[in-house]
Amino acid sequence: MCYIKSSLLIASMAIATHVTAQSGNMPSNQQFIDVTGYASTEVMPDEIYISFAIREKYVKGERVSIESQESKLRAHLTMLGIDISNLKLSDTKIDYEKIGWNTKEILAKKEFVLKVADVANLRLVFQKLEEITIADAYISKVAVSAIDSIKKAVRLSAMKDAKEKADYLLSALGEQTGKVLIVQEQNFAAKQISDVHVRGQSSAGTTYFIDGVQFVDKVDIEEDLAFRKIKVEASFFVKFAVK
Repeated sequence: MCYIKSSLLIASMAIATHVTAQSGNMPSNQQFIDVTGYASTEVMPDEIYISFAIREKYVKGERVSIESQESKLRAHLTMLGIDISNLKLSDTKIDYEKIGWNTKEILAKKEFVLKVADVANLRLVFQKLEEITIADAYISKVAVSAIDSIKKAVRLSAMKDAKEKADYLLSALGEQTGKVLIVQEQNFAAKQISDVHVRGQSSAGTTYFIDGVQFVDKVDIEEDLAFRKIKVEASFFVKFAVK
């Protein structure tokens, strides 16, 4: 809602304010216009984090070490064109698991996180993990690498929207926009529009945790993976003087 009025009263805004600016005290005869500027954009995640564990195991009676499996994994990732520097240990220590109730034997386990940039690489990694029998992989996090600069750009666009509104509304009355008297940020959010839809590891069914939300699905390795865009939006209440 936009309106022009002349008053000593400065309306109090019952909102959560992140940024507030006020320019001096208005004279009693100061005319002003209140406007709300809004801007938003949608961006695709370009940082996808895959978590998985490599475990010691027995194959045809032979014990297969973590080191040999990790070496094999690194070789396959390199062949896929995946940057090996994006493969990190999620924990510096090695865990151990007992392999049965009636045995004292334990097997070692190391947990990893691999970052990929897009769905195409994500699909390739899931396929390769299944091929080399590394199970229980899941997507633990999605993010946007340039989120800070995107947030800044959206805020600036919202401020420009407020100025443009004031300009064209006042021009219709033969008036001009003056200096800024008050700026209050009403809303700022960076949120995923809806659930991330992920397909691509094991036909037996896979559990996914995405930004803390658990998904369990029976999936087909050949089906596509898809992510919803992340919506970034900002809104500002701005009071302009009228020249």
